[in-house]
Amino acid sequence: IRGGAIGTGFKVKFYGILIVSGALLCYAITDHEVYKKYKKHGLIDNLFIVAFLFGILGARLWYCFVLEPEYFLANPGQIIVGIVSGGLAIQGGALLGIIAGVSFVLLFRKYMDVRYVMDVAIPTILLAQAIGRMGNFFNQEVFGAATSYESLWFLPTIMRKNMLIDGSYRVPLFFIEAVMNIGGY
Repeated sequence: IRGGAIGTGFKVKFYGILIVSGALLCYAITDHEVYKKYKKHGLIDNLFIVAFLFGILGARLWYCFVLEPEYFLANPGQIIVGIVSGGLAIQGGALLGIIAGVSFVLLFRKYMDVRYVMDVAIPTILLAQAIGRMGNFFNQEVFGAATSYESLWFLPTIMRKNMLIDGSYRVPLFFIEAVMNIGGY
């Protein structure tokens, strides 16, 4: 499965599926932790939607205006429609998603301890990022320098074989980052 293609004429956007899966894991963990304190599920439903949507917006804006400003200033129409071609940056997503989420709690969940919610919600972003990075495997993105097949001994065979990119085996930076994110969580 290279680039998310299955058969002919049909492409599955594994990266998008995995980003949403990671976000749902964030929601489940945070909802469970908030339930422990407030004895009610669903208190973060709206918070999750707001933080997720602003996170996607922040990730796109960061990519466009911090990583590729010349192109997007010259082609502003690509800021939104170009997202289907890729271009999200976790820094902007985390920043705007956290700001929106904290603001939501302060404005609409005044009975909740915002520091507690931050303590349980923000670290889960690392897990979501780890899951999302695995989408880069399917898209053959976020890889490093050329290396030998033998140096990838620690990877499962399917991953090793799919690290053959542009004629060379590559260091799986996506995998290294995913492992570090899980460790950070």
